[in-house]
Amino acid sequence: MNKEKERNEQFFENFWKRKSRKERTLGNRWRIERVKKYAEALKKYGKLTRDPEIAKRHDNEHMARVHLVLLMLELGMSDEEIHAVFRHAEDYNEKRTQYFIDYNRKKLKEVNSR
Repeated sequence: MNKEKERNEQFFENFWKRKSRKERTLGNRWRIERVKKYAEALKKYGKLTRDPEIAKRHDNEHMARVHLVLLMLELGMSDEEIHAVFRHAEDYNEKRTQYFIDYNRKKLKEVNSR
């Protein structure tokens, strides 16, 4: 368990270091911390809303997952990195997850282009 936690920490630290200094702001740091927390919760429970803190923040599992995928997209994480996190969901489906990623990426682009 300890090695696995270290591996997860290393993954996120390496991801963080790939960002330029300008992108490593406090505005982005909270996002990476939130993604870490949600990824750990998904791995531990299989559902985000089984974590009491996440359940207080989001009304349902869908909204928690939307929040997570949008944060990951805003951070510039690849589809493979997003799938690696969502694979821990008890109801993981590769095709449905990819549709979810593509749909939210499109919506995010629409919002950012306004």
